[in-house]
Amino acid sequence: MIPIPSTALGPRCIPGPNDTATTPNKCLPGETKTMGGPCVPCPGTPGSDCSRCDNNWDGTPAFPVRADGAKGNDHAHAIRDIVK
Repeated sequence: MIPIPSTALGPRCIPGPNDTATTPNKCLPGETKTMGGPCVPCPGTPGSDCSRCDNNWDGTPAFPVRADGAKGNDHAHAIRDIVK
């Protein structure tokens, strides 16, 4: 887990290439932009990208802060986490 809790990760939900109107927890109209909203399940389909539960536009961190001032996202910096 990246140790810096995020705020405002970006688009709330981007559908996968094969998502349809019947996809469970499908992306909803308007969610492809940066916006807040309730934490609900993501589609979890191949190619989808969803941050519904870590997309706190009110400045609330996604999980408890572990160091003073270590929270947020200014969209100018990134951390890459590679899992093998």
